[in-house]
Amino acid sequence: MTEIAQQLKGLRAEHHLTQQQLADALHVTRQTVSNWERGANLPDIETIVTIATTYHVSLDELILGKDGGSEMKEKLVRDGSDVRRAHMNMVTSLVGALVMAGGLLLWLIKANSVEYIDAEGFLHENFWLIPAGWFLIFAGLLVILVSNVLFWHRQRKARRGSAGAGED
Repeated sequence: MTEIAQQLKGLRAEHHLTQQQLADALHVTRQTVSNWERGANLPDIETIVTIATTYHVSLDELILGKDGGSEMKEKLVRDGSDVRRAHMNMVTSLVGALVMAGGLLLWLIKANSVEYIDAEGFLHENFWLIPAGWFLIFAGLLVILVSNVLFWHRQRKARRGSAGAGED
């Protein structure tokens, strides 16, 4: 049993609560509380704050544990990194989509632009809009593709790292 699991179970017993009573107070299932106490998984940060309030203990005590280095702290750091990576992937994908939309807009402008031959016989046409549109679509697609490949590669690497750390 992990340190946080023992701590959660001890706090619940100390306050004379059943798993069901604690689950009802935290708006989770009894099985969720049981999983926390067995060390099968850990509560998220919002639930940790609610647990600290329910048991009248400091967040430092719950998150850092007695020695200052608990698996809860590692989970929160890992979750924060995951959220930052996902946010960055979303922003990068949005930028790629906007660049692609710019390429489509150039095509639309080209389709609706006036082309004419002047009195001297010169053709006036915005011919550059088509290759520029293709370039922007390709660039946007490339940004989205690279962003997502890097994101999924980092996710797999992080999952392998956390799985390997749990085997020690």
